[in-house]
Amino acid sequence: DYKVNVRGLENLLETVSDAQIPLIQISTREVIGLRDFRKDPLKLFSGGDDLRRIPEDEPCLPLHSYGKTKLMAEYLCQGYEKGTVIRLNTPYTDNWTSGQGLISVLVKKSCLDRKVRLDNLGRAVRDPLHISDLAELTLKIFEKGIHQIVINAAGGEENIISLKEICIEANPKVVIEDGSENSDFGFIMDIQNAVNLGWRPRTNIRTWLRGITRS
Repeated sequence: DYKVNVRGLENLLETVSDAQIPLIQISTREVIGLRDFRKDPLKLFSGGDDLRRIPEDEPCLPLHSYGKTKLMAEYLCQGYEKGTVIRLNTPYTDNWTSGQGLISVLVKKSCLDRKVRLDNLGRAVRDPLHISDLAELTLKIFEKGIHQIVINAAGGEENIISLKEICIEANPKVVIEDGSENSDFGFIMDIQNAVNLGWRPRTNIRTWLRGITRS
């Protein structure tokens, strides 16, 4: 993790800084860490409306080397006068069979294994972002010359979806097995700063799920 996320970025900065080339670092929700993001921890969780929207200035408490080294990389990138950080929540691509990333794992298990084990009965939610929308945001930041800040990138309110719903949309006949009960009810980003740049997610996760798995 250190060699790729920190030393790798250092090498990039050394290469681009003399020529003053803009650098956009793709970071991750893992820099925030795992905790209970409910608005009211005493209330029984029912869905996305119960979760706080996490802004860019949320305290970062990464739990493992990947998150910690990505956070180090964020600081390095912001130290460069033409550096910008895009912090991703749950990105996905059209290659749902790859097994890379949460969405691909859930869809692949639902469609091929036809059985998925989910903690909290799959009630936890995400706001997934399609890679094409990430590309549009990256281009928007580059064109506007936005530097030395962190910008959240996620699917927004229209794409808030539970893990259970992801699996059922992919395969209505999937068997959902109950995992453990814990405090991980999900993570939803506040993307207002990205929207203020004139950007908005175009791909709807539910439409995408119905299209790629039933074609």
